[in-house]
Amino acid sequence: MAKIENIDTDTVFALPDRYAEFLGGLKSRVRDAQTRAQCVVNTELIELCWGLGNEICRPEPERVLSAQVWAAIESADLVAHAGDWIETGLLDQMQARAAHLVGVWGNNDPVKLRKRGCEARSDDLFPDAEVLVFGHSHIPWDSVTPVEMRLLNPGSPTDRRRMPTCTYLTAVAEAGVLRDVRVVDTNDDSTRWRLGRV
Repeated sequence: MAKIENIDTDTVFALPDRYAEFLGGLKSRVRDAQTRAQCVVNTELIELCWGLGNEICRPEPERVLSAQVWAAIESADLVAHAGDWIETGLLDQMQARAAHLVGVWGNNDPVKLRKRGCEARSDDLFPDAEVLVFGHSHIPWDSVTPVEMRLLNPGSPTDRRRMPTCTYLTAVAEAGVLRDVRVVDTNDDSTRWRLGRV
């Protein structure tokens, strides 16, 4: 084997001009691609876990609104949905059947449903609101905060949780006054009961 002598290593191993800049840009592109890939994977995993959690926590396989609830929706001037649509089909049906629908997403709603244009959660978005309709607990509620905001929870027409029956709420808003707030038992339309303020 021939021996190579007198090699100028500075010439043979010399890096092209702007090589460090090229290498830095390449590393940056690889890191950015890895981050985007992790975000996609994490989003898919979150949606999977969210869906599994919903399936595990949902006591019945399908929640169907009764004819009584649909009749109330169709006769109301305004329907306020307090979250947990669970499926986009319900949102579609309510939009088609309600004269005017206002709704928020709930903690059991998947990401794809949250992107459908439902209003974001209210938390501190409406500090001047006089009435706030909320869900989550599925327990009918009527109270007033220290700053006189009225808090209303309709319960749930499909998931009674710790309540004896499934419920929804009706009220009359007229001339800037909210009156006749009532919880309606979905088992019997004649069984209406009035909430006392907590």
